[in-house]
Amino acid sequence: MENQNAVTVAQLQDIIIENADHEANEREVDQFNDEGVALLMKTQTEESLRSFLRALYSCGNDAELQAKTLINIGDFQRRVPGHGARAMEIFALAETKSMSAITRSRLLSMKAMVFMLPTELGQPDSQGITNGITALDQAMRIADQASDTHPMDALKAKLFAAHRLTGAASAYGTQEQKRFALDIIHHLYPLIDGNAELKYEAARLRYAEAVITADENPLLAAAKLVVSALQISDSSPLDRCGYLCLAAEFFYRGGELDLARAVYFDAATHEADLSKHANTAHTAGRLQKMRQLLNL
Repeated sequence: MENQNAVTVAQLQDIIIENADHEANEREVDQFNDEGVALLMKTQTEESLRSFLRALYSCGNDAELQAKTLINIGDFQRRVPGHGARAMEIFALAETKSMSAITRSRLLSMKAMVFMLPTELGQPDSQGITNGITALDQAMRIADQASDTHPMDALKAKLFAAHRLTGAASAYGTQEQKRFALDIIHHLYPLIDGNAELKYEAARLRYAEAVITADENPLLAAAKLVVSALQISDSSPLDRCGYLCLAAEFFYRGGELDLARAVYFDAATHEADLSKHANTAHTAGRLQKMRQLLNL
């Protein structure tokens, strides 16, 4: 894995220097970056890195495009076991580039994920969670700086940071951090509810809200998850699976076993596809847990 999926800052700097006299090909950069992200989501890591490096070659002397591509490469390295420190080195290289507020917001969001990585890997680090939430709060504020000139792109960058922040707080945060996350959700959700272009972002916020409030009212949390799952069923069936699986767990907690079974069986229709995509192990584990709880 090291030879296939590793890249050093020195190698990236060499690529940038080698192409410093070339004009950027923005179309190619966007194409290769989009291709790299899609491959990464399908766990095709070696091919993903190759696409990101091709994007960097196409950046030429454009610092903004270089920064965007380095952020993708850094996030790629974050996903390689044991490469969190290398990801931060790549993010540090990206920070040396001139970039827009929207790109800087995304950079902070990605750095935050490295801060929180140990906890996500089962090694609780409360300071890492705090650092991550602080960075994500800053990312939201920086995105706002572009709201006058690029309102939709700025809003999407802010919502990306908000999704990461509220998700982390719901899973690992203190009570104070969870209250902070709920304040963000209650502020942002009404602004985007009903916007077809942002329905996925709205569903993500509703998911975090459900997790935070489930202890207080598991049945209401489950109902919110089912509604969110229906909203994103056409655009993200795997997320739909995860939402429904968690809804089944909350229905079970609330004593509604028939609803728990019905929602579980709906979620399980996507189980065969989980292994083909990244970041789905937790959903597979939750499905297995529900089978045991429901004696299926």
